[in-house]
Amino acid sequence: MDVEQRSANSANSTVAWCVADPHLREDDQVLGLFYRFLEEFSSRGPETLVVLGDLFAAWIALPGALAPYQRALLDKFLELRASGRVLVFIVGNRDYFVESLEPQPFNFVGERWDMKLGNGARLRFEHGDLINASDRNYQRWRLFSRSAAVSHAVAVLPGRLQASLAKRIEKALEPTNRSYKAYSPKPELDRWAQSVQSDGCTAAVVGHFHEERRVMANGLSVHFAPQFRERGPFLVVHSDGATESQELVRPR
Repeated sequence: MDVEQRSANSANSTVAWCVADPHLREDDQVLGLFYRFLEEFSSRGPETLVVLGDLFAAWIALPGALAPYQRALLDKFLELRASGRVLVFIVGNRDYFVESLEPQPFNFVGERWDMKLGNGARLRFEHGDLINASDRNYQRWRLFSRSAAVSHAVAVLPGRLQASLAKRIEKALEPTNRSYKAYSPKPELDRWAQSVQSDGCTAAVVGHFHEERRVMANGLSVHFAPQFRERGPFLVVHSDGATESQELVRPR
């Protein structure tokens, strides 16, 4: 088995794999690691794969802006979907226009997705960038950059300008990783957890913060997923909602 397991096995069946924040780039050694992850998923994974956003370092998913390495990876997702796998894409702060991809490689694209578990519970998946509502600058930027007016303006740009914009966004986001890891305001997390519970969820998995940890927030069990980019870790989700971290073994 081409993985290292980092926590005890659960007796429950596996219902999903989940990967967060690959931040893939062109000519990136992590790109090969991510292909290995997809091959592992294809050969022995469960029915469902959840991508918790920020698939690429910056992604404007419009035809004219897609780089060849991005198109190739999307083709792999299309193959997985055609094989009967359920692919869920949670939109991250680096992802734009993913819902408009044609052909669409994902069964679901959106800001949040709930998985119904065998015991009747619901597990929430979100990227996590909306948790820290006290970061007013980011919240304003998010509303502006995803507004209908801006989306239309970007969509009508020539492809070369769309591609150039994606590179500018990638460069602007490079210094932000450390600030994500520094996140800690409990009141913000508790308020977010309360809203998740009001939707009938008993646990949640989020990415974005690039550091794996588990917390209880307002009675909600929250698993902060590890960043795939660092070592190739991913989460395994069991039918009772339990989650565990596994890691791809790098070739010697």
